[in-house]
Amino acid sequence: MKKIILLVGLIIGFVLFSGCTQLPFSQKIVKETKTVQIGPYPDKWACEFYQLPFPGVNKKLVSCPYETPGATINDAANAYCREAMASPWAEAEMCSEEGIIVCTHPCETTPTHIIPTRCAFDNDRPRGNQAEPLNWCPPKQTVTPPNGAGRPDNCLDTSYQAHQGYNQNQALWDGYAADTDGVCQSEYGTGAPTGCAHIVQLSVQGNPYYLCWYNN
Repeated sequence: MKKIILLVGLIIGFVLFSGCTQLPFSQKIVKETKTVQIGPYPDKWACEFYQLPFPGVNKKLVSCPYETPGATINDAANAYCREAMASPWAEAEMCSEEGIIVCTHPCETTPTHIIPTRCAFDNDRPRGNQAEPLNWCPPKQTVTPPNGAGRPDNCLDTSYQAHQGYNQNQALWDGYAADTDGVCQSEYGTGAPTGCAHIVQLSVQGNPYYLCWYNN
């Protein structure tokens, strides 16, 4: 009787051990994490965007030069960067087969273009969908406009949501509006307004103008 009980126990133990056996290591699914090195780009700041075929991305933003045989100028990618950064000085430093678009902007421009606190939204950006720009600008003293400066001269009140670039910078511009009293649009040909808490340069048919968020 004891032999029968022992034999049954061995059979049960074998079955349980076989059911718990793990798959060989070669059959396990291992998720790869892709590390991206951006820059450096001296005297510039940058925001990166991701498209197919970057791992996990399911969108197409722009055709890169390698997709157009014989292309020597990155016109399509440059146009995308100018729209994403809301600046005529933006350009595409990289538009790669890996699905990475790197848009850069000079640190110094005339008139001055303020470096934003966050990049335009990209849900596939590993650093964060609205991460701060990558910055290789030399340090300089920041001048903060005084509170109560009021609406600048030659600047007319406007609705910033109606201007180009709002869709790409919605969270950023809404944030500007949340901590200021008003926003105005500079008159063409008058240059950058002074006393703005936040300022963004835009253009219409090559004519630059500015959106200025100000405090009363």
